[in-house]
Amino acid sequence: MGGEPTIHHVFEQVTGTFQYVVADPSTLAAAIIDPVLDYDPVTQELTTSTADTLLSLVKEKGYKVEWILETHAHADHLTAAFYLQTRLAKTQGHRPPVGIGKRIGQVQKMFGQRYQVAAEEYSGVFNKLFDDDETFTIGNLTATATHLPGHTPDHLGYRIGDNVFCGDSLFHTDIGTARCDFPGGSAADLFRSGRKLLALPAHVKIWTGHDYPPEGRTAPVPWVSVGEHRSRNTHLRDGVTCEAFVARRGERDRQLKAPRLLHQALQVNIRAGRMPRPTADGLRLLRLPLKGAGFDFTCTTDGSCDLSKLYPPLTQYGGPDGAGQMQHLAADRGLNVFRLPVSWQYLAGNQLGVDFNAANFAKYDALVQACLGIAGAKCIVDLHNYARWNGNIVGQSGGAVTNEHLTNAWWQLATKYKSEANVIFGIMNEPHHLDVPTWATTLQWVVNTIRSVGATSQTILLAGTDFAAAGSFASTSAASLAAITDADGSTSKLVFDVHQYLDLNRTGTDTECVRDGLDDGLKPLAEWLRANGRKAYNTDVFLGWVGWSAGSFDRSYELSLTPVKNGNTWEDTSLMTDCVAGKFE
Repeated sequence: MGGEPTIHHVFEQVTGTFQYVVADPSTLAAAIIDPVLDYDPVTQELTTSTADTLLSLVKEKGYKVEWILETHAHADHLTAAFYLQTRLAKTQGHRPPVGIGKRIGQVQKMFGQRYQVAAEEYSGVFNKLFDDDETFTIGNLTATATHLPGHTPDHLGYRIGDNVFCGDSLFHTDIGTARCDFPGGSAADLFRSGRKLLALPAHVKIWTGHDYPPEGRTAPVPWVSVGEHRSRNTHLRDGVTCEAFVARRGERDRQLKAPRLLHQALQVNIRAGRMPRPTADGLRLLRLPLKGAGFDFTCTTDGSCDLSKLYPPLTQYGGPDGAGQMQHLAADRGLNVFRLPVSWQYLAGNQLGVDFNAANFAKYDALVQACLGIAGAKCIVDLHNYARWNGNIVGQSGGAVTNEHLTNAWWQLATKYKSEANVIFGIMNEPHHLDVPTWATTLQWVVNTIRSVGATSQTILLAGTDFAAAGSFASTSAASLAAITDADGSTSKLVFDVHQYLDLNRTGTDTECVRDGLDDGLKPLAEWLRANGRKAYNTDVFLGWVGWSAGSFDRSYELSLTPVKNGNTWEDTSLMTDCVAGKFE
């Protein structure tokens, strides 16, 4: 069995997605690859015009669809797999199975827990889970499922004749490759997957999952030959090393925003295109992750904040009892460090380079004072903007947001708390996707400013890139941040701020904590700290730790440590009692 297929490509403009109908010309059996369901996130309207175009094509050509194939669980569009299955069952009397790679289960579990999708809503929804290099047929054509990890861990490509449908692996030569910054993604894995594809004969066609034509190229291009990729692919042409690829791919990923339909797409796609079960009122609801009350909540990782939805976690301002929560956690659970995040925009009244908004600063100070009123407590003043203001990186945005803007904010904070020995200054929460040496210069400016106003006794926290990830700190940020000093050249009061999730892929999306592999994240950091005589913020080189989401979070959030008050008694989450309180003494 063999031969070459007839291939029809249908481009969906909104998400830049290529869909394919691949047919055996001898039997008219066909497969549909990566179909798109139209969704408008503004109106929440679902339509099927793109999928209906595929159905019209199938009908016009007289094809019988034997397979609906997904390359992976997409994060940028909703799959039309279930819709097509249902329609085709009626029109052709046969319900084509939906196939995907065998690793989809780990992706379903990860995002099922993140979005609180019941397991029964995604278990068994895919009809065929392909093994690596498993062959199957489309009429008289032989097809092979090829594991191509990198963009996602479950990613497959399908080789049919001298064609490979590679999904989100290789793009047009002037774009290069797909992003690798999703949970479980790996640039090194994508390099190896790309090399596997480019080891095929030069005439083999690589059909891409997306195209985003850059300036100078107007029309989307569905395929490029292996030979063209080897000579022209901007990321993977011959001679590019894995190290160089990983560096360039990482640099590019740092510039990318999250896909517009990320949350909606993942919730539908782990269900193979099925909608959520209806509520008692007949509504089908998707979950969008929003934070609860807090001075930083509603701020996104691009440093934008919707101040209309932000309210203080203090009862005197109509919010939760943040002060009471801290008092309980100190008195009843023995915790003595409280991180108090705040939005830069909130303090500044949404204006750069000006005096803080007096009313807003007073409300935030009320939370800080509640913390300082707890005997022995350390209180981290934490600017929670990801090294950004409204999408512009501090000191790296062509003058839009400068080092002076950030030091102006910290001049005011340090002046306010310079006499408070129990305040710790957290310059910036979770910087990411930036130039580290330039960021280190920005941090040095802030350190100098804090000390210049007389705040000389307090510890200052320095966070590196990659969302302050502990596992990558030694390799990405340590060298540059180690050069930051106090005015006298000392570093004993400059402590590195690192973050570490304890689930399998270290993303905080799985409720199951693991030990296997954990040392891979913390061990390199600890070794670097010891070798360089530095400290981070559970023994010789770690000064302390802070648990995420301990106050004012919705208790449905899987990592919530937020206590609630029942009468006169505070009740803690099981995560607090079983995993945090008293466990790290």
